[in-house]
This record gives sequence, C-alpha cells and structure tokens, in this order.
Amino acid sequence: MHRLGSFSVALLAASAHCFAPSILVADGLAPSALTLLRSAGANVVERHYAQAELGAALGEYDAVIIRSATTLTSEMIDAGVGGRLRVIGRAGVGVDNVDVDAARAAGCWVLNTPGAPTTSLVELTLAHMLAAARGLQDADVGLKSHTWLKGQIRMGATGGPRQGHELAGKRLGLLGFGRAAKGVAVAAGALGMQVHAYSREGSAQQEAHKAAAAQMGVVLAPSAEELFKACSHVVVLCSLSDETRGMVGRRCMSLMQQYGADNTPCGAHLFNL
Repeated sequence: MHRLGSFSVALLAASAHCFAPSILVADGLAPSALTLLRSAGANVVERHYAQAELGAALGEYDAVIIRSATTLTSEMIDAGVGGRLRVIGRAGVGVDNVDVDAARAAGCWVLNTPGAPTTSLVELTLAHMLAAARGLQDADVGLKSHTWLKGQIRMGATGGPRQGHELAGKRLGLLGFGRAAKGVAVAAGALGMQVHAYSREGSAQQEAHKAAAAQMGVVLAPSAEELFKACSHVVVLCSLSDETRGMVGRRCMSLMQQYGADNTPCGAHLFNL
C-alpha cells in the first residue's frame, strides 16, 4: 500500500457519513495518493487558498488535507465545522499548524501520517552529513564564483581540519530516538559510524528505546551533555516543546569531539533536521 494509504483509508472512514465525500487538497499531494482517494469514490478538489479565504471555504468540504504551507486556526476550524467539515488530514508528521484543541472541541477529526516522510528524512540527514564531511557546499559556491578552494575549506566548527573525512569510524549522536532517528541509526551504522542516542521521553518509551538500541548496537547516553561530549557529529531529531526548548546551547556544542573514534580529525558537526 502507498505510504499514505492507511491515512487515506482513515480519512474516508472518518467522512463515511457522506455518500461521496468532498475533500480539499490545499497544499498538493502525491499523484498516487490522489488516485487512491478518487478510486474510493471521493470528490477531490486540488486548490490552495490564501489564509484569509480558507476559513470561509472549508465549510464547503467534508475533509481537508494540508501540508506545512497551510495553518488552520480555531476561527477557520469553527467556520468549517459550521458547514460540512468533519476531518482535517495532515500529510506529514507534525500538527503544529493545526489548532488541535479547537478541532477536538468542535468534534472534528485530526489525522496525520507519521511514518510517511521517514525514508526521505533519513536520506536528507545522510546527504547533509556527507556534504559537510567534504565541504561540498562551500566548494560549490567557490566553483560558481570561479574560485578553486581545495585545501582552504574548514570542515565543521571553527578551527576544523582543511581536509575531508570519511563518516566511517566517527561517532554520531542522535538527539531524540524516535522513528526517524532509528532509521538514521541503521543507515549510519551501515556506513561504519558508531551511533549514540539520547531521548527525554518517559519510562515506558525508555524501555522500548533500550530494547531497540540493544538490537541496533546503539549506545544510549544518560544526558544530552554526555551525548555531545562523546560525538563529533550530532543530529537533532526531536520535536520542539517546552521540554526540548533550549536543550542545545553553546555549552553542549563546546563539548563536541573534533576527532573521530578512529582518531582522525573531522571537526564538530551539528545538524538540525
């Protein structure tokens, strides 16, 4: 099934009070997902509304699917529920652009697709790490300005080495150990990196994390500071909340290693995904 398949089925089930539900796709969607919705009998309308116009338009649809380009406020949701709106679908992980409390109070379902972007996020993380290991961004800018920067690009933080490095033999720290972080752990491990992770989640999740870490050969750090102290490469893969706000600061970054576990200089690299 398409990665959005279960999401589409749930969306249709939630709007099953309609013989042929009308679904607004406000921010675009994969063609295969659109086909799945239409083949199930939904009337799918692809249109992006300006924020000022969206509230009034929502009442014309039984469901709306958005991505990150659209924000649904309590006023918009109330206006939509005053009409036909019963389901809000977020084609992605976070629902920070939806007033979930307002939707719940209005009796409107809110669905998301937490697993859909995992592979893309893992590949993007690796792309950033590989590019940083060779200074590709700076080299590209230099080449486009007719400057050959070989041997002149500093890798990582200030004072890093002027030569590229392999990711193999380096310690990677994952701040957060959810679905995406576990995917990065598997991919990085396949490249020969030593993977560490830290998560602030509750005790039930911690037991699950311990089991997963043991299976994947990941070292769980007791704190964020210990994670930074052990690693030359750190990827932030946790959502922003009151608990995580300010977790990464200058002190943590100053603790990072400049050498890999293989004792080769690599500089310190921090990635916020």
